[in-house]
Amino acid sequence: DNAAMIAAAGELAKAMPGIEIWHQTGERDRERVQQGYAEAGLCEPQVRVAAFIKDMTEPYAWCDLVLCRAGATSLAELAAVGCPALLVPFPHAADDHQTHNAAALVEAGAAVMVPERELDSQRLLRELQAMQAEGRLATMRRAMLAAARPTAAADIHAALQTLIG
Repeated sequence: DNAAMIAAAGELAKAMPGIEIWHQTGERDRERVQQGYAEAGLCEPQVRVAAFIKDMTEPYAWCDLVLCRAGATSLAELAAVGCPALLVPFPHAADDHQTHNAAALVEAGAAVMVPERELDSQRLLRELQAMQAEGRLATMRRAMLAAARPTAAADIHAALQTLIG
């Protein structure tokens, strides 16, 4: 959540010296978020702010963890690259499917979930610090990779072929 990250920025900088952030904001919030980081003393190259990141290859290779919503495509990408996540499901998603998506990765040990209504700067800081505990990100990374289904498309194709004969 953009607001929670900005509210936590100053404390993050103090609690985690050397933290680096790559933040995709959406076009509407880009300038506000960039200003918020600057006011917290976090500027480039320590913080990169982008309205949209077209190619996620570099960010996924660069990051240790991701803070994001829990849409199926994002979670499939995270699993494919083995990136641990702090997930904040979109509370208005149809049938609350993002919470269900996130719960599967939490159960697998690959992610932490914080409902949006519980997310504030202090909770965000606590969760990020807890994820930095010795060995935890490595364990979560292995769990995320184990959750990946790299042959999913072929498996679905084979199942459909069986159904249609």
